[in-house]
Amino acid sequence: MRKRIAVIATFVVGLYFFVEFLVPPFVGGGFDNTRMDDPCLVLTDSGVRLYYTGARSRKGSDEVHLAIGLAESADAASWTKHPGNALLARSTLSSKDWRGLSHAAVVREPDGAYTMFYVGHGADTVDRIMRATSSDGLKWKRGGVVLNLAKSDYERTSITALTVLREPAQYVAYFGATYVVGDRAVSGVSRATSEDGVRWTLDEHNPVLPIETENGWDYQTITGLSVVSDDEGLRLYYAGTKTVFTGGGYLVTLIGMATSADGVAWERHADNPIFGPALFRNLSGPDRVAQFEGLLARASDSGSEDGLGEMPEGVFDRLSVAGLSVARPGDGYLLAYAGSSDLGGSGQRIGFAASEDGVTWQPLGEAEPLALGSRSRSTVLSSIYLKVTKVFIVIGAMAIGLGVVGLGKLHGGQIIKGHKDRAYSLAFFLSLIISLVIIFVGQRAGQTTSGYKLFRLIRTGLIFSFGASSMGLLTFYLASASYRSFKLKNAEAGLMMAAAVLVMLGQVPLGQLLTSWLSEPYQIQNVSTSMAYTIVTPVMRAIKIGAAIGGLVLATRLWLSMERRRD
Repeated sequence: MRKRIAVIATFVVGLYFFVEFLVPPFVGGGFDNTRMDDPCLVLTDSGVRLYYTGARSRKGSDEVHLAIGLAESADAASWTKHPGNALLARSTLSSKDWRGLSHAAVVREPDGAYTMFYVGHGADTVDRIMRATSSDGLKWKRGGVVLNLAKSDYERTSITALTVLREPAQYVAYFGATYVVGDRAVSGVSRATSEDGVRWTLDEHNPVLPIETENGWDYQTITGLSVVSDDEGLRLYYAGTKTVFTGGGYLVTLIGMATSADGVAWERHADNPIFGPALFRNLSGPDRVAQFEGLLARASDSGSEDGLGEMPEGVFDRLSVAGLSVARPGDGYLLAYAGSSDLGGSGQRIGFAASEDGVTWQPLGEAEPLALGSRSRSTVLSSIYLKVTKVFIVIGAMAIGLGVVGLGKLHGGQIIKGHKDRAYSLAFFLSLIISLVIIFVGQRAGQTTSGYKLFRLIRTGLIFSFGASSMGLLTFYLASASYRSFKLKNAEAGLMMAAAVLVMLGQVPLGQLLTSWLSEPYQIQNVSTSMAYTIVTPVMRAIKIGAAIGGLVLATRLWLSMERRRD
């Protein structure tokens, strides 16, 4: 009877996984159904185009895909999304934007064509500035990476904002690059120039707009940029953030402006910040930044928004703003910006404001903010998907707990019995206690506290280093053992050898140098990455599914006492 129950349970679990792959629990949904950001206004002969980043997620999944879409308007008041959205999405054939793309900066060329510069989020967690071209602004042809900050002094940074100005003789890009100063992550605005849009030169004065001091409202990260030219020179609009309290690292974002005659030396406007969320706009006085930060800090600490005051119906940007873009249709200024009425910024949408002088802004009352895309649709598995997911979470938690208990009994017994290896057992308990304390304190401390610094030191300076060393040793022993035992006897062995050589060459500079003369899709590092994500990933997924089912069967047999102990 118990064997029959185990067989039935195994069959049901296997059938569930099989059906889930054929009929996912949630399908469809707009590419921008979670949030919108990074607007880019482009003036055309027939009106205004708005390129923006859309984030898509599915219910029951934490995975978010970033893509670039388009909305159009004849009068900047009524907007229509393009039916072909998303215009440009992540590529599964290139590692450079495999995690998605954002921060589109679109410029019109003198011949009426369009050039888009955007941030590609690579599979290697490195952000790069990439390029695409189009004759009509709708169908785009990818041009690959044009500026790789990982090869410069900004190595291992992320790009948080991008805008490009088309001058008669060159392109000028301004971007926010995050890097480390002291004990915190900060950023400023950097500048790069190019004559053809392909080969770029970083400005020697970078960052041309340094971050403010720690007391400034924009001292932490630049999350939006837009540059426009007028009769007096250049104006750079930017969204700056800062932490308003240390309890949970809550960020406040406001919009400021800087002016320059040459694009290199910038001066912040005296009235900064000049724009912000609806709650900020309702405040007055020279200390309204402090008032705004205090309101948000109290609301976040208390978990209630009761003290924030009443807002008119239809306000979508009550508590936060993010990416922005400014254009000059006629004599005035038009601002597109991302905003949200949630303390965490969820449901972020894009709205519009107007100004006569580019400093004093008023929301466009007749312009409705863009609506989020449709949510994913449920299928026959949607009703049980979340329940099954919770079951696996519980099983995983139980497995971790049993593992800790089992290791504790083993090493505790060795210490009590005075085993010759009891020193290693003591090291186990000491490491476990220190790790638990550091994680508990560090995760709840602000980024400037000693607890968080110690947590980061243990995690990045010790655990990551040990992990890298262990993996390096294992790789060396595996490679040496494979070299000694591997023999090229048949076609299968030859295929395995060719794949191994290709993957290894794709990870080292020598392999990249050998194929640097080829176009980007055919360079060995991209071919290697494409193999990893289009061939290896499905195979590994199938192996993991088989292993998971086998593990569940074994666990079921153990629980039902169907496995005999073998000494």
